[in-house]
Amino acid sequence: MRKTKKTRMTLLLSLMIIALMTGCANNESRIKLQKLVDDLDNHCPIKYDIATCVGARIIDDEMVVNYVYDENFINLDVLEQRPDFTKRFGSMLFNESGSEELFKLLIASGCGYKVIYKGSITKKETVIHFSNEDIIEIRKHPQSVSDLLDWQIEITKSMLPKQFDELGDFVSLEQDSISVSFIYSINEEKVSMKQLQAAKDEVATELKTELKEELTSPKSTSKPLLMLVIKAGKNLRYVYKGNKTGKTASIDISNQELKEIAGVY
Repeated sequence: MRKTKKTRMTLLLSLMIIALMTGCANNESRIKLQKLVDDLDNHCPIKYDIATCVGARIIDDEMVVNYVYDENFINLDVLEQRPDFTKRFGSMLFNESGSEELFKLLIASGCGYKVIYKGSITKKETVIHFSNEDIIEIRKHPQSVSDLLDWQIEITKSMLPKQFDELGDFVSLEQDSISVSFIYSINEEKVSMKQLQAAKDEVATELKTELKEELTSPKSTSKPLLMLVIKAGKNLRYVYKGNKTGKTASIDISNQELKEIAGVY
């Protein structure tokens, strides 16, 4: 009987020590997390590619971050209509460079993560919640480059068609096993497909110049997509289709050329 009582006391003491150590570790992580969140909030507003972070705070056991999104480049309605997109969109945050420390602290402190996206035009809000368990799972199984590229293509397509200049419209974005294709409808009253075909070399040179600007500018809105094309090992194809004749002209830029343009080797 004494031995049993002593064993129980030893076990209870061990459990208390473990709980105390865990509590201290969680508390330390929570303090570090609070400091990181306060620093983030103090630096707001922070302008990213197509979004501006306008605030960050901790409410109860959840880190809450507010963004204003440029609705000229992303349709937030898609996130409401497609819950699968919503989770994929939010989980991209966990794969960004520089996010490692933040999400380690979230996991260690037992906190969740909440993102509030507000449209720059409609002012509509879309909210995404990630529990601590969600964060652990995402960190264990990060999205592949292929998944992220699929998402970028689908979200871009949700904004199309879009006029790109007086010559025509950007109508679709497609991919196959080799290339990602930007597809344009050309206004043949402004330029004939014969003229465009004859000027392919000049157009290709101009495209590469524009790509260099997009891939090196900190304000680029297309850089995330273009970098995923590079990482996926795919080529870039520009397809121009006449709006009257249906004739096409295409320009291909290899993955190796894209790497050289981006300065990635």
